[in-house]
Amino acid sequence: MLLIDLTPGVDARVTGVRASGGDSLRLTEIGLRPGEKVRVVQRAGLGGRLIALGCGRIAVDAGTARRIEVEEIP
Repeated sequence: MLLIDLTPGVDARVTGVRASGGDSLRLTEIGLRPGEKVRVVQRAGLGGRLIALGCGRIAVDAGTARRIEVEEIP
């Protein structure tokens, strides 16, 4: 499942990031890497997502949300 498809309020774990070069490095730097727990807090305009990651909140655009693979945590 992709982050863009995750229902707001549902906890999930990042299983993969389909990005390369600078994009991959930047996502890793902000904490979006395999094994991390995330939750979509809000769907933003134009398909973006506001996500909770640790004790912070991060906004990602729709294109980025389509490159982050997640699995729901039961």
